Amino acid sequence: MKDKFKALTFREKIGFIFDYYKWHIICTIISVYLVGYFINIIWINPAEQPYVQAAIYGSFAPIEGLIQFEDKLNADYLPETARGDFLYVVENFYHDTNPQVSMALTQKFAALMVSKELDIIIAEEENFKGLMSEGYFSDLKTILTPEQFKQIENKTVEGEVVETGEKATYGIDISDNKLFESFDFRLKKPIIGFVCNTKRLYASVSTVFKMIEN
Repeated sequence: MKDKFKALTFREKIGFIFDYYKWHIICTIISVYLVGYFINIIWINPAEQPYVQAAIYGSFAPIEGLIQFEDKLNADYLPETARGDFLYVVENFYHDTNPQVSMALTQKFAALMVSKELDIIIAEEENFKGLMSEGYFSDLKTILTPEQFKQIENKTVEGEVVETGEKATYGIDISDNKLFESFDFRLKKPIIGFVCNTKRLYASVSTVFKMIEN
């Protein structure tokens, strides 16, 4: 075998080695690529993580408005210490005429909720109350300071969670908010609430109150 291999030309030797070790070579190349890829995204160039992830739920929002809203948040609301590592993300979940699109949006919304990656939801009154009755939101009195609650007390929205019968204050009416109006989402009586399992509560509350102040 060794004598036959030695008798081969250089090109024939390369071909022989590749044919014999083809899958070993392919697996090694893939492994090296994956190791390099994960080293890059984890240590060298890690992807920016959501600082706050918001969703406009139940109503279609023009992509231009979503981009402008997201850009405004990242330009004016993102703390300097978070830049380069974090960013605001704004999603839109609505009922589409295409059943497959609607299904994909519903699945993504559910996945974000389960993984605790959704922090703020903005929706028209009817859609907001639907989510509120299912227990999606935190009671504002339990997450805000007395001073913060007093600031928005005349704009609060109360409701009841059907399963528990618990009545509380879950939303803030932002229908007269000039900043939100400027993006022309055309939502009828938009209400904003904090998702009950958010892991970024401080950043979420800070963001909403900055919006309210504008």
